[in-house]
Amino acid sequence: MTVQLLLPAKKVVWKCSEKEGEWKDTLITFDLEQIDDQVFINFSHTNWAQQSSLCSHCSTKWAVFMLSLKGYLEKGKGQAFPDDVHVNHNDFRPNPLLLARPFFILYRGTDAADNT
Repeated sequence: MTVQLLLPAKKVVWKCSEKEGEWKDTLITFDLEQIDDQVFINFSHTNWAQQSSLCSHCSTKWAVFMLSLKGYLEKGKGQAFPDDVHVNHNDFRPNPLLLARPFFILYRGTDAADNT
Protein backbone atom coordinates (compact mmCIF):
# COMPACT_ATOMS: atom_id res chain seq x y z
CA MET A 1 0.00 0.00 0.00
CA THR A 2 1.12 3.51 -0.68
CA VAL A 3 -0.37 6.60 0.90
CA GLN A 4 -1.92 8.70 -1.87
CA LEU A 5 -3.42 11.39 0.33
CA LEU A 6 -3.12 12.24 4.00
CA LEU A 7 -5.09 15.06 5.56
CA PRO A 8 -4.57 14.62 9.32
CA ALA A 9 -7.84 14.10 11.21
CA LYS A 10 -9.76 14.38 7.89
CA LYS A 11 -8.86 11.82 5.23
CA VAL A 12 -6.50 8.98 4.29
CA VAL A 13 -6.33 7.35 0.86
CA TRP A 14 -4.24 4.24 0.24
CA LYS A 15 -3.47 2.82 -3.18
CA CYS A 16 -2.77 -0.87 -3.54
CA SER A 17 0.65 -0.99 -5.15
CA GLU A 18 0.64 -4.67 -6.13
CA LYS A 19 2.03 -5.34 -9.59
CA GLU A 20 -0.83 -7.70 -10.42
CA GLY A 21 -3.96 -9.19 -8.90
CA GLU A 22 -7.49 -7.99 -8.24
CA TRP A 23 -6.43 -5.40 -5.65
CA LYS A 24 -4.01 -3.77 -8.13
CA ASP A 25 -4.65 -0.02 -8.27
CA THR A 26 -7.66 -0.17 -5.94
CA LEU A 27 -8.14 2.74 -3.57
CA ILE A 28 -8.97 2.46 0.12
CA THR A 29 -10.36 5.67 1.57
CA PHE A 30 -11.12 6.70 5.13
CA ASP A 31 -12.99 10.01 5.41
CA LEU A 32 -13.22 11.22 9.01
CA GLU A 33 -15.85 13.65 10.20
CA GLN A 34 -16.12 14.87 13.76
CA ILE A 35 -19.55 15.97 14.94
CA ASP A 36 -19.64 17.02 18.57
CA ASP A 37 -17.99 14.21 20.57
CA GLN A 38 -18.28 11.58 17.82
CA VAL A 39 -16.07 10.75 14.85
CA PHE A 40 -17.71 9.18 11.83
CA ILE A 41 -15.65 7.05 9.45
CA ASN A 42 -16.85 6.93 5.88
CA PHE A 43 -14.97 4.06 4.26
CA SER A 44 -14.71 2.91 0.68
CA HIS A 45 -12.67 0.41 -1.32
CA THR A 46 -12.95 1.49 -4.95
CA ASN A 47 -11.36 1.37 -8.38
CA TRP A 48 -11.78 -2.37 -8.85
CA ALA A 49 -11.08 -3.45 -12.43
CA GLN A 50 -14.12 -5.72 -12.31
CA GLN A 51 -16.75 -6.98 -9.90
CA SER A 52 -15.70 -10.41 -8.63
CA SER A 53 -16.18 -12.80 -5.75
CA LEU A 54 -13.03 -11.34 -4.15
CA CYS A 55 -14.58 -7.87 -4.30
CA SER A 56 -17.68 -9.21 -2.52
CA HIS A 57 -15.54 -11.03 0.04
CA CYS A 58 -13.50 -7.90 0.75
CA SER A 59 -16.62 -5.78 1.13
CA THR A 60 -17.89 -8.15 3.81
CA LYS A 61 -14.50 -8.44 5.50
CA TRP A 62 -14.04 -4.65 5.62
CA ALA A 63 -17.35 -4.48 7.50
CA VAL A 64 -15.95 -6.99 10.01
CA PHE A 65 -12.84 -4.82 10.46
CA MET A 66 -14.93 -1.66 10.93
CA LEU A 67 -17.08 -3.35 13.57
CA SER A 68 -13.93 -4.54 15.34
CA LEU A 69 -12.54 -1.00 15.28
CA LYS A 70 -15.84 0.32 16.67
CA GLY A 71 -15.70 -2.23 19.50
CA TYR A 72 -12.11 -1.31 20.28
CA LEU A 73 -12.80 2.41 20.37
CA GLU A 74 -16.03 2.16 22.36
CA LYS A 75 -15.27 -0.74 24.71
CA GLY A 76 -11.49 -1.14 24.59
CA LYS A 77 -11.68 -4.55 22.89
CA GLY A 78 -12.00 -5.37 19.21
CA GLN A 79 -12.04 -8.73 17.48
CA ALA A 80 -8.69 -8.93 15.74
CA PHE A 81 -7.53 -11.96 13.77
CA PRO A 82 -7.70 -14.84 14.59
CA ASP A 83 -10.70 -14.05 16.82
CA ASP A 84 -12.55 -12.02 14.19
CA VAL A 85 -15.65 -13.13 12.32
CA HIS A 86 -14.62 -15.79 9.81
CA VAL A 87 -15.67 -14.84 6.29
CA ASN A 88 -14.78 -17.20 3.50
CA HIS A 89 -17.35 -17.43 0.75
CA ASN A 90 -15.58 -20.48 -0.70
CA ASP A 91 -16.22 -22.43 2.51
CA PHE A 92 -19.96 -21.67 2.51
CA ARG A 93 -22.07 -24.80 2.70
CA PRO A 94 -25.80 -24.15 2.92
CA ASN A 95 -27.78 -26.11 5.47
CA PRO A 96 -29.68 -28.74 3.42
CA LEU A 97 -32.58 -28.65 5.89
CA LEU A 98 -33.11 -24.96 5.18
CA LEU A 99 -32.94 -25.49 1.44
CA ALA A 100 -35.59 -28.22 1.59
CA ARG A 101 -38.23 -25.80 2.90
CA PRO A 102 -40.01 -23.25 0.73
CA PHE A 103 -38.96 -19.77 1.63
CA PHE A 104 -41.10 -16.80 0.75
CA ILE A 105 -40.60 -13.12 1.36
CA LEU A 106 -43.91 -11.34 1.58
CA TYR A 107 -43.97 -7.67 0.80
CA ARG A 108 -46.94 -5.44 0.49
CA GLY A 109 -46.01 -1.99 -0.67
CA THR A 110 -48.31 0.96 -0.76
CA ASP A 111 -48.87 3.51 -3.45
CA ALA A 112 -51.09 6.52 -3.93
CA ALA A 113 -53.80 4.48 -5.72
CA ASP A 114 -53.97 1.87 -2.97
CA ASN A 115 -56.46 2.95 -0.30
CA THR A 116 -56.49 -0.35 1.59
